[in-house]
Amino acid sequence: MDSSCPYLGRCKNGPRACYRCRDFSLLKLPEEKEIKRRQRRIKRAASKKNDLTGRSFEEEIAARLSLPPEAQPQPGSGNRWTSPGDDAYWQVLIDAKERQPIVARGSTQITLKKEWVDKILEEAATQGKIGVVCYRLRGDDRIYCILPFEALHALIHRALSD
Repeated sequence: MDSSCPYLGRCKNGPRACYRCRDFSLLKLPEEKEIKRRQRRIKRAASKKNDLTGRSFEEEIAARLSLPPEAQPQPGSGNRWTSPGDDAYWQVLIDAKERQPIVARGSTQITLKKEWVDKILEEAATQGKIGVVCYRLRGDDRIYCILPFEALHALIHRALSD
């Protein structure tokens, strides 16, 4: 831009880049830096808040399965070897995962790690239970489950025999 630029005195690029600036493409205002800093803080705070939703998802699973009070979520689940899984009831040990979906190539995706499944299956086997990973995309009401085929087979045959 030339000397008629309304931002000449405030632009961080100052007069050294005015001759190259077209349509304010090189315009850098001090306020923009503060706005970006605020946006980063908000985004960081939101991600910390979203990391804490795991417990509420565990409680939602228990409520939707109509589990009795003795099927309380495991305190400190996953952070100690003495409290495996997130919810334990009857013959099932549940690990709850809620993740922010990733949009790639126009479709929504979630990454499911094999180690999640292996870990819950191992923990369930030590207790003689069926290991299940329940997961959901954040913002979606549908809950999906991963369980061993043998467990699905037994559930279907039990339902057919009733």
